[in-house]
Amino acid sequence: MTPLKAIRARCVDCCDGELATVRHCDFKEECPLWPFRMGKGVKGKGGLLKPIRRYCLWCMRDQPKEVRLCPSSERCALYPFRFGRRPQKSPRSTGVEAVEAAVNTAVPITV
Repeated sequence: MTPLKAIRARCVDCCDGELATVRHCDFKEECPLWPFRMGKGVKGKGGLLKPIRRYCLWCMRDQPKEVRLCPSSERCALYPFRFGRRPQKSPRSTGVEAVEAAVNTAVPITV
C-alpha cells in the first residue's frame, strides 16, 4: 500500500466509512492528513511521510516511544509509515536457497 492510499484508508476509517464525511471533514486545522484525505496529492504540500509521522505523534500524544510501541498494527493503515519513512522491503529470494535446500535433501533412490 502506498502512503497516499494509507492516508485515504485512515481518513475513511476515521469517518466510519462515510465518504461524504471525509469530503466535508472539519479537522482542517488539527489533522496533518487533511490535505490528502481525498486520496490525491496536493501540489506544493511536499511529501506524504512527514504528515503521517506528525499524525502518528498526535495520535500518541506527542510521545515518540508510544509511536514505536503502537498497538494498532492490525487496524491502522498508517502503521507501516509511522516513523515517517517507507518500510523496508524484504530481500528478494534469488532462488539460491531453494537450490541449496534441494541439494542438501537426501532422496532415497530405488533401482
